[in-house]
Amino acid sequence: DLGDSSKLAAQTAVLSLLCAVLETGGASLGESALLAPTLHDLLFELLWVPHTRALALRSLVAIVGGHCVSGGGANGSTGGVNSGTNSTRRDAWDGLVRRYLQLLPEAQALAAGTQTQYFAPLFDILRGLRTALNGPSGNALRTALALGATQNTQLAYVLVTSAMNGEYGIGSLNESVVLVSLRTLRSLLSRSELARDAFGVQVGYGTLSNALLTAWGTDREVSLSLVARVLELAVDADLGYDAEVFQNLDALSTFLTSEKIALRNPGALPVLITLLRRAPSVVSVWGLHALHGLLENSVQSRAAADQAEALSDLLDWFASEAKQSATQSAVSADSENAENPDEKNPTVCDLLSQCVALCASHSLSARHFRGAFRVLRDDAIETRFKRQLLTGLRLAAKRDGPAAYFDFGGSGAADVSGATFSSRNPFSTHSTRIHAESGPGCMVVTQPPNLPAGRAGYTFAAWIRVERFPEVGGEGLTAVTTSGASSESKSKSRVALFAMRGASGLGVAATLGPFGVEMTSFSPGSVETVALDVSNTERAGDASTSSRGGGKIHEKNWMFLCIAHSQARPPLTSAAVSLFIDGEKVVSKKLKFPKLAEPLTNVVIGAFDEFDAAAAAALGASFGCKTNSGGFNHSTGSINGSASKPTHPFVGQIGAVRFFDDALSSAAIAAIAALGSDYLGAFSPTETSSQVALLGAGMTVTEAREIREQIAPRLVLSLNAAAARGRECFSTVTSEDDGTVLKTLVAVGKRVEGSIVSGIAGGMAG
Repeated sequence: DLGDSSKLAAQTAVLSLLCAVLETGGASLGESALLAPTLHDLLFELLWVPHTRALALRSLVAIVGGHCVSGGGANGSTGGVNSGTNSTRRDAWDGLVRRYLQLLPEAQALAAGTQTQYFAPLFDILRGLRTALNGPSGNALRTALALGATQNTQLAYVLVTSAMNGEYGIGSLNESVVLVSLRTLRSLLSRSELARDAFGVQVGYGTLSNALLTAWGTDREVSLSLVARVLELAVDADLGYDAEVFQNLDALSTFLTSEKIALRNPGALPVLITLLRRAPSVVSVWGLHALHGLLENSVQSRAAADQAEALSDLLDWFASEAKQSATQSAVSADSENAENPDEKNPTVCDLLSQCVALCASHSLSARHFRGAFRVLRDDAIETRFKRQLLTGLRLAAKRDGPAAYFDFGGSGAADVSGATFSSRNPFSTHSTRIHAESGPGCMVVTQPPNLPAGRAGYTFAAWIRVERFPEVGGEGLTAVTTSGASSESKSKSRVALFAMRGASGLGVAATLGPFGVEMTSFSPGSVETVALDVSNTERAGDASTSSRGGGKIHEKNWMFLCIAHSQARPPLTSAAVSLFIDGEKVVSKKLKFPKLAEPLTNVVIGAFDEFDAAAAAALGASFGCKTNSGGFNHSTGSINGSASKPTHPFVGQIGAVRFFDDALSSAAIAAIAALGSDYLGAFSPTETSSQVALLGAGMTVTEAREIREQIAPRLVLSLNAAAARGRECFSTVTSEDDGTVLKTLVAVGKRVEGSIVSGIAGGMAG
């Protein structure tokens, strides 16, 4: 008798105990509960009873999550759900999830009832789904739904999206259903490129946009709450509920910058722009200000906007807004002042022109040019708006850095110029495997080149752009300890640059900080480190635009960084390492060249991965060592004062990466820098493009040929994002024993070239 209070209390106590047991009872108990259909029936029945619904939901979430954890899927893999090792368990889990999802239409019908509307079940069921997705088994559940290995993929996305479109009638509750559904959808797609792509295929972001507009209705203005929820979907982050962020544009900018928020879901960006176009002016300004901050602070955001074709939408909106503004102020006396927008109170057109400029600075196609010229030719648009657009488009001609690059841009993903790589999903080549570990990710060369022996050295060269140096005091960060550095410099940490090691941990490692590079050499019985400090090497030029202006390495600036490490040539020279930036030698110091009797087994760029950490720990345990910089870092193998925490992964962008099996000369490095960031060739002396570039840098024809003849045979590894396909990245350098398709194509090309030359010679002789 449910009316008996003592029985209600007993029922609640039993369910509470069941929840606790299911949540902490371990894998065996979880499997037993998964294979107990009678228990499932009881929990689904109790879910519709108000006073037992919360406990029933907790129990169901524990059963679903327990299977994912016990199956090994807690870290984002799908082992327990999709491995097929136990089809009975998999089918039971699949049926349980499907049955849970099918509760949504029933709850939606209750909420849209003609006589009595009851919203609580719908809200609670959506909250239970979010709890499962945000719990320890969330990655496994999210991935299983996205892979389509179960029958629930389309069901989950479709039912959550359709929950927005119920005939609920009551305006405030209808808005609540839409906002709660958006939060649940974000949980379904969070931290998973796989899930975002699956949603785009199964439902589509265009369908989501239409569903939102239909649910909201034409008689209601788009609210700030709705825009904020869609923005959270686009950035995959919580904006919080601080009223200051939603009322003050400066507070919004500070929040976006301090939280390192970037656009991570390109598909949601057109949805956001569509809503902003329908929103009242104050909401549009808030949303565009947030979008402008994201585009300005992050290359990843600009790449996402390019992937979403946002520039076309923004140009179209700018034209429409300019016409509307011109109509409203046809006889305004302030039209002259409107050409100088108020930075503290920007209009929609002001922010649109700035967003267009930022998108155009990243990528501007012929189609975008045509769209811009249509605006400029439109007689219905006033001159002041055309000037705004032209001023913004001037930034498109100021793009620096390579057109294609690897983007190590944030939380668990590495990108290749707009193509996002999901975490722990490697892409490989015949000589290269690049994958994302925790943090922004790293590049791992699975078949590393040999560390040069004899009198040669090595050279690492790359175009890089540091998005940000992490703040000191964050968890697991290593502080910059450069002597003489200012208090500002000491607030930043170094990031991993590259490491080359053998199985025993011997080799070299490099970290990058605001004041230079720290190089560490690991040899049998000794570890030696030096700081290649640029703070005492003032460079001419504007510090705000120069990568090394003001005696420091600036964030958000592309630079060509080169490290040349030469072996000793007694009695003439000692082993030394030199740092070059933008083709100029900045600093050079003595550093012992590592002695390896074993081949390199691990070469990483952008992070010190798990193998490198294990090798460093083995090296540290094998002998005690004293250095000129203090403690030995067992996590990274670097020497960094007294810190023993791991070095933070590189956060930013990396263009072409090259390794040479010799310490290149200053003239050779200057020549590589002169070729520019978009040069992806192999320095062949017969190349026309490289010769023209070097001649433009002041070299003679003979000098240009000789310098390329010096560089070309020394190149042993060349990686660039233009040679990537999905997660496969092909080194553009081949060796004699390399049996890859690339080498075959090169050989075929040489034969064809030889045949053509022979044919021409034969024709001339004839």
